[in-house]
Amino acid sequence: MDMSHDGGWLTTDSTSAISPLREWKRVDAVVGGPLSPAESLFGIRVTGGAPGRITGSCDLPGPEVTAAATPLGYVGALLDLSAGRSVRTTLDPGYGCRTASLRIDAAGEFPGPGQTVEARAETLETYNGTVLAGARLSTTDGRVIARCTGRFAVVAEQPQNPGTPVTSPETVLAGLLGQVAGAGDPREIRLELTPEVANQYGIMHGGVQAFLSGAVLRNLITAEGGADLTVLDLTVRYHRPVVVAGPPIALSSVVERRGRRLAVAGTTVVDAAGKPLFTARATFGAA
Repeated sequence: MDMSHDGGWLTTDSTSAISPLREWKRVDAVVGGPLSPAESLFGIRVTGGAPGRITGSCDLPGPEVTAAATPLGYVGALLDLSAGRSVRTTLDPGYGCRTASLRIDAAGEFPGPGQTVEARAETLETYNGTVLAGARLSTTDGRVIARCTGRFAVVAEQPQNPGTPVTSPETVLAGLLGQVAGAGDPREIRLELTPEVANQYGIMHGGVQAFLSGAVLRNLITAEGGADLTVLDLTVRYHRPVVVAGPPIALSSVVERRGRRLAVAGTTVVDAAGKPLFTARATFGAA
């Protein structure tokens, strides 16, 4: 992989001064690193890696989850983890990364509940203190069903606490989706978060934010007569860390455009003080 050295934090095959043995030890540490509670919530498995590359997989949930959440939102955690860890394999010791934005585009029909999907992620480019990574999601027979790009800000590494793996993921996901479905107005929803949605830094995992965004926007489109529409893409932009087990967060959503074939909906998420935490937008299309 040919990448430029940027700011002293990126090491690559062509520019690194460290030995190949040390480089592969870094890859092994990233691949074998513990999963956070949120990553265990989605049943993610890290299956391999190389400098600048990570592979992973997960099983799609049962119909009770897929009926309420978009498939693109559900695989957000797998894609965020895979792309983010591909970036971490290229960083010098003492540096980590945080997700700045994540875009997922549908590229084919998803397989049924319980089927395995596989992600292959790689670091693409560096620019202005950030790293762009891409990921391809496919079925086990190699059929591509989604593509993802993520931009990651390089930051000083913070202490990590993997937390406790989630033992009842169906219960946790059902609780989150129940809060979405039970809101009186799909345009204004308040959500209480629990430690099961945390990443290794103790804040809300970016993949969970993608999952909730997809569920909230799916719920809104359905309420406005778009139950037959299929999600085509989902973009999440991360503004501030989201504290788990804190005050409820508020999601304000709107259908921005509704045409004959396409609809666009967006949500803005704020904390108890009204500060923006993350925003999301999705495009839905008719078959």
